Amino acid sequence: MCPFPSENGAVTTQSLVNVELGRKGVEYLDDGIAVDDALRALLNADDDAEQRQLHGVDADGTFAFSGEECNGWYGHVEGENYTVSGNLLVGESVVDETASAYENGDRDAPLAERLIDALAAGQAEGGDKREELHVQSAALLVETTEDREMEPYYDDL
Repeated sequence: MCPFPSENGAVTTQSLVNVELGRKGVEYLDDGIAVDDALRALLNADDDAEQRQLHGVDADGTFAFSGEECNGWYGHVEGENYTVSGNLLVGESVVDETASAYENGDRDAPLAERLIDALAAGQAEGGDKREELHVQSAALLVETTEDREMEPYYDDL
């Protein structure tokens, strides 16, 4: 329900998830609208924006938003060609470690592997603060720009 990739970029909606923001956001990217403009427009029209996290990347930039009414700890990091965000985390170090692992990981490794390694680093830093949850969830969707018969995603975990 959270990640929405396409060959033109990716959008993720978190905290108070709104699937339509993800779908519309990636449609805007596919129409050639810059990620910053696309996601800012969606948030401006959203009455519940302060309860949401919305972030994305395209070929030219990144956008990250964490509303002031998200559940703590919440926040985000933007880096070159990536964003990391989270809510209900043990602290800021979770997103910092996730970003660091992504930046300092093996750049020759497949993207899906780099993303999983980054998520593992965030989990090792403490991850979700809700200790009573025995099972947590994550999603990973990686789309390729190559012509392939496998649809719709290249990596889908």
